[in-house]
Amino acid sequence: GSRAASEGRPSLYPHIDFCSFPEAICASEHTHELRWASGMFYWMDQVQSYKTFRFDFIERIDTHSIEIARGADLDEDLVLAVGCILKTGTPECRSNRDEVIELFYKVWAVIGSFNHPTQSPTISSRPSASPTEYPTDRPVDEPTTSPTATSSPTLSPNVFETPSRNYVNTILTSLAERKAQIEEKMLPSEDRSLYTFKGFLQALKEIAEGAIEGKYFYVGSGARTNRVNRKRGLVNIAAFLAHTKTVAVWDNICDEQNTDGIDGKFPLSNACGQYGDSYQNYRCSVEETFMECPPDPSLQMSAVVPVGSASVVVGGAVTTPPPFFCGPREFFSFVGYYDSDSRTIQNNAPYANRAGRTDVQSCCWWGRGSARVQGVCMYGKLNYYIGKRAAEEGRQSL
Repeated sequence: GSRAASEGRPSLYPHIDFCSFPEAICASEHTHELRWASGMFYWMDQVQSYKTFRFDFIERIDTHSIEIARGADLDEDLVLAVGCILKTGTPECRSNRDEVIELFYKVWAVIGSFNHPTQSPTISSRPSASPTEYPTDRPVDEPTTSPTATSSPTLSPNVFETPSRNYVNTILTSLAERKAQIEEKMLPSEDRSLYTFKGFLQALKEIAEGAIEGKYFYVGSGARTNRVNRKRGLVNIAAFLAHTKTVAVWDNICDEQNTDGIDGKFPLSNACGQYGDSYQNYRCSVEETFMECPPDPSLQMSAVVPVGSASVVVGGAVTTPPPFFCGPREFFSFVGYYDSDSRTIQNNAPYANRAGRTDVQSCCWWGRGSARVQGVCMYGKLNYYIGKRAAEEGRQSL
């Protein structure tokens, strides 16, 4: 990206500054790869690196892959923990167990094989895009002047030896042989223009081979014939794909949609954060604040009009709120709401979202891409590792 290039690192995206144009994930010439690559980076940062005294993701993958190679069933608690980490930042939360497990089984049936139960749980619908409960803490309207330390783990270095290109190619070949099944089961059937199999493989190849300096998407490591290593990698890939299918890929959307309605009214200020969240306050831990995107009230942009399912159901009726947008208060002193009954935008008076926002200044950090990257911290990290800042500072970058 842009920061990688300007700081001196080789960069595939030397002109993309994710801090000044986060919409590049959905609206640039590299978007087909970036939709996947941004999600893989998010996965590395939030899941692969997750390590506490109670839960170590890589250690669980390591242990469970040996059991899988010996014919064991899926560790369902591991799959559930991943979903909770992405939803709440911890491996424990309330979730619909049957939905999560069923989805993982469907993905695994396509890209790998081991002895899972002959009758897996059944579900009537896909997991909902909305959280099951609202956060208890209301964020402030503006970013805090100093960062607050979080419990989120940092992006860890390689845990196992860096995989060779031959090994990565072995995994890619295995996936390529299942192209038809992956497209049928995991990519939208009507329009595959947003999330393509080619874009997925290209992003995986780059990131798995270490295109991000010192980091890689884990696909297993070691000899090409090592069955345990191969299972390690495929379990990680399957968990990633299962997650992306629920949040973006199956509905064929890149930009986060406005889904947080209040009595049928969808605040336009939900661009700042939904369900009580404030994306501009998604800050890095103290030791990583140097990677954050700096506040810029002048940023102005809008989401791409989706080609997929951008509708929500209100009282049994289907409605489609408009795409998110952001801009300074000098142009948008306040914003209103989308009315699902009349299907019109009502912008004559301020209408607050659950966090109390009635404007969209500094609110360009909504979710984008296959894993829905959000917040000033994650966009800053994208810029630092795979964006313009990486190139500017001399680090290797996509």
